[in-house]
Amino acid sequence: MMKEGFIGLHIRSGSIAAVKASRTLRGLKVTDRDLIALSDAGGLAEALRSLFSKPAYRRGSVRIALPGRWFSFRTLRLPFEDRRRIDKTIGFEMESRIPFTKEDVLIDYLRIKAGDQSQIFAAAIQKKRIENLLAALRECGVEPAVIDIGPVPMAARLLENRQGNGGSVIVDLDGDDATVILSEGNAIVMIRSMTRGSTEAMVQEVLNTLRSALVRGIVREEPRRFCLIGPGAGEEEATALGHALNLPLEKTDFLWPESLDWSHDLNSWDSDVMDTALSLAMGGRTQDLGFNFAVGDFRPRRKFQKIQREALWTGAVVCVVCAAFGADFLIKYRTDRLRLARMKGDITAVFHQAMPQATTIVDPLQQLKIKVDELRKKQTAAQDGRRAPTVLDILKSLSANLPPAAAVTFTNFSLSAGSLELRGETDSFNTVDAVKIGCAGAGLFRKVVINSATILGKGPRVAFSISMEVAAP
Repeated sequence: MMKEGFIGLHIRSGSIAAVKASRTLRGLKVTDRDLIALSDAGGLAEALRSLFSKPAYRRGSVRIALPGRWFSFRTLRLPFEDRRRIDKTIGFEMESRIPFTKEDVLIDYLRIKAGDQSQIFAAAIQKKRIENLLAALRECGVEPAVIDIGPVPMAARLLENRQGNGGSVIVDLDGDDATVILSEGNAIVMIRSMTRGSTEAMVQEVLNTLRSALVRGIVREEPRRFCLIGPGAGEEEATALGHALNLPLEKTDFLWPESLDWSHDLNSWDSDVMDTALSLAMGGRTQDLGFNFAVGDFRPRRKFQKIQREALWTGAVVCVVCAAFGADFLIKYRTDRLRLARMKGDITAVFHQAMPQATTIVDPLQQLKIKVDELRKKQTAAQDGRRAPTVLDILKSLSANLPPAAAVTFTNFSLSAGSLELRGETDSFNTVDAVKIGCAGAGLFRKVVINSATILGKGPRVAFSISMEVAAP
């Protein structure tokens, strides 16, 4: 299985070198490469359009290296090591050392030494250069993840594979441009970009750069390694630099691991032209050794291609979900309409049964409610027309129906909401039963119940409680 991969783009003074590499189960595979001359394409923007119009380069994370002459380099010493304080201070420090204001440049840096005082190697580039580049790339639908400096990715790859101690001198030659990179161990400590000129002049500038770094303490000892890279690296330059530095030239063809899979014939591979683009495409730890100016307002806005694919899938899912909800809504709507029609039919049938004399049906439910209310009012009026029994009627009924010989003394007479409770005392339980029977025999009372009957402690007397409902006469 192959992922979308990475695209390394090395923009030189006269050309664009592009390499695409993808990670597979076996490792990294170089799948595509291109070299476009800016003069043939008609300029940088046209060359980028030509490159990204090819299907192979439409997907992948893009990493770019720009010409070293576009940048200004300075070595700074700051009295603190906190990165946040460095980030806040470095713009002001660089402003006094370059011919631009801090608002007009992007700055990135490498920390060379840390301690009570930090030694910083900073690089600055005018924002308008990045803006113009990003404008051309965004027309192609590209958002670069990394923007580095010309030969730095290649130098970082060389330093990553370095064995042993000591410094290195790495010289990149490209047309009229020359870039010198000095390192200690595997860390870049100084970069200088210059006009190449003659071989003799170029060699002298490299020596001057090295001597200045030694005097200023940027490098602490003579370098032990010398590498020459770039399309302008010929035998004459290699011999002259090796003699001046008193170092043998080291080859760079050891850079690429055996696990690197090539889809192209290696015999046609031009290392001097394509290796930096390949370094960018390979990525890895070398990115930590270099710079990245794709920050702040210039960081990738979004991953266009990924969003396009996700938008298509999301749109498809949304359409399916909406269709499902729509179908469910229509089914429920039709079911509810059928149910409502059946209910209306049932109500109409009940209406005809209850009101057969009605000839007009407007709102059967409301008409039935009105009819029920009318019947309730008539019933209430009929009930209100009957006379309720008075207290005198109740006492008269009790006197008429109690046994004449019963010795009964009533101690409580409670009448409330049609319910009567009698409490009193008598001589025996039989008399209590006689009182109940007498009340039940009267037409004025119903549901006569003995609540309690107990013998009193003060003599042969029985206390009782009887309740009953009072009916209309």
